[in-house]
Amino acid sequence: MKKLVVGALTAVVSSIVLAAPVDAQPVVRTIKPKDEYPIEIVHLVEKAASGPLSNGEVNLLKKDYPELAAVTPDYRANNVKLAETIAPAASLRAASGCANAFGTHHSRTLLGDTFYRMNTSVRFCWNSDRVTSVTNLNTTFSDVSPNAEIGNVVEAIARPGANGFARHKYLVKNVIPVWGQVNAKYPHNTFTLYRGGRYDHGHGE
Repeated sequence: MKKLVVGALTAVVSSIVLAAPVDAQPVVRTIKPKDEYPIEIVHLVEKAASGPLSNGEVNLLKKDYPELAAVTPDYRANNVKLAETIAPAASLRAASGCANAFGTHHSRTLLGDTFYRMNTSVRFCWNSDRVTSVTNLNTTFSDVSPNAEIGNVVEAIARPGANGFARHKYLVKNVIPVWGQVNAKYPHNTFTLYRGGRYDHGHGE
């Protein structure tokens, strides 16, 4: 009788262990050829490539087609900052001097992952009357997605004056596996430079 009870308990314990939930593994979806997706989804991705989607459209791609959302940049307005003012250190607030301006344009996909970072710096000098020189305009890209193809410089401006001005603009292509190039954008970092070391930084694409 004892052997039967022990055997029964062992069977129950075994069944509990076997039935225990296993941590779900993320489902990795590969991108299919364009003609294997509903035409409205293809149009949605093409629309996303040329301008911002609504929140509802973004949520649709994220929920039902995450493989496409993962390679599609997010151009909604909250991902573009028109201007931010950077105050100089107290040591730079002098009648004349030089300073460096820095700014980053951070492009993300619809899933919130980094598409690329565009990092721009420029040096400027001033006297009591004006910004006298704007030099060493330089841009590097970091954390670049395999789906972002960095092209050539489209615009490079470094201009002194009553207020200095600088802008670096590049060509960046969005290339989706199997589909090919979907669009091209022109991200930029733009600076207005003031006497005393203060500057405004704006960015977008």
